[in-house]
Amino acid sequence: MLAAIRRVGIPPGEVHAPRYTLVNLNTTFYTDPMPVDRTLQIIGYMVDVSIEPVSYTWHWGDGSTQTTHEPGRPYPAKNVTHTYSHATDPGTSLALSVDVTYDARYRVDNGGWLDVPDSITITGSATTLPVKQASAVLVTPE
Repeated sequence: MLAAIRRVGIPPGEVHAPRYTLVNLNTTFYTDPMPVDRTLQIIGYMVDVSIEPVSYTWHWGDGSTQTTHEPGRPYPAKNVTHTYSHATDPGTSLALSVDVTYDARYRVDNGGWLDVPDSITITGSATTLPVKQASAVLVTPE
């Protein structure tokens, strides 16, 4: 059944990130996973499939990961954040991604819904993020 569900075409998650971030800044991220509902014909039977996102594994590009049960929301929300401790070299970026894990259920010919026993994880596509270092500068008032 998992092979048939993978044929449905579950899109990969994409990290929504700012154009750049700063070292030691708590930065907000999110993704927009969508539930997938499809009807397939498998060996002569009509099979309805319902696929729901249930968890998100964030790959921050600095070697660390985080798993959440929510997709985050745009700033000013702070339910999915990450703080970088090192700047990237000028002209370079980190590659961030989010893997989305889905639970699925199905029914055959409008029968009762059955849970697929295994989850499906779809590897996310890369989003680039430069991390810059800000420096404080003292100025004299004019």
